[in-house]
Amino acid sequence: MPSHIEDPECKKQRPDWVTELDILGNGVADSLTDNAANMAELDLNKTRPVVYYTNLVKRVQARFATIIRNLPQRNKVKRISQARLPKKSKEEAMTLSQHSLTTSTNVVKSCVCLATTGFNSPSIWALINSECHPAIKQRINQPINIPEPLYIGNRTSHSSHHLYSYRGMIYCGACGFMADKLMRSLVSECKCTQGRPLHGQRVLDAIRDDVCPIWGQAWPEDP
Repeated sequence: MPSHIEDPECKKQRPDWVTELDILGNGVADSLTDNAANMAELDLNKTRPVVYYTNLVKRVQARFATIIRNLPQRNKVKRISQARLPKKSKEEAMTLSQHSLTTSTNVVKSCVCLATTGFNSPSIWALINSECHPAIKQRINQPINIPEPLYIGNRTSHSSHHLYSYRGMIYCGACGFMADKLMRSLVSECKCTQGRPLHGQRVLDAIRDDVCPIWGQAWPEDP
């Protein structure tokens, strides 16, 4: 229905279908709307900064757009894309490695340093790219230092360990943890800073006395 037709100064024509009840209801709805607007009205001190900075951002963005559009054309430097070298397969990388690697039943082994890992293991690339230090086998009672991390199976020894080899037994000279065919404790950080564990001290004492730390077993190098 047309608005404000109840106003005597309103020049709008009243439709035939508009009744006095419709006009009364429209007036009540307008008053309720005014009351709701007054209740939801915000403080001018809070709304004025929002309106001001909103308009300011619009003006700044419009100025930036005008400046960018009127700037002279810049010369674009063409970047020459470098040709990507094809990735080497594991077989090709094994032939270029410092190690003399052999594969048997999905196990890769270095014939020089005796490091081993699985052919499908992620650590095979670390073994291929690492330096090869010959593993010197001696029958004298003298531990041999291993300067590089050791790879056994799918695991790599932590760099904080001081690795030694004695009659085929790999162990850490600081914490006393050891590894034979499997590597468990040597994967984590060396615990020598927290004090040598009792088990590690027993391992080092046994090696010093030329006794295999694994009870009931012979040294790995013994026939």
